[in-house]
Amino acid sequence: ESKREEFQRSIMRGTLALDEEDCAHLDTIQKQRRERDDAVKASVESELALFRAAKEDRTQSQLLEVQEEDEIDTRQDMPVAKAEKSAETAATAKPVPSSNQ
Repeated sequence: ESKREEFQRSIMRGTLALDEEDCAHLDTIQKQRRERDDAVKASVESELALFRAAKEDRTQSQLLEVQEEDEIDTRQDMPVAKAEKSAETAATAKPVPSSNQ
């Protein structure tokens, strides 16, 4: 009987309620985990924002290059540009000696 009572007491000692110190410690652990998780989440979001900004910048650069190429093509197709180009070609061409002399 005494062994049984001692066993019951030992079981009851293991099920003591948490005191204020234990609760404060567990709260601190939970707070640290949340802060760590929040820091990781903020880091991931920051990296994702940087990636998206770089992607947008690359897209804008490619779009500008295409627009510039289109403008050059459009200018070359214009009659004035063709006339200027043929005038430049004529000015830089070597004169052909005439055999009239």
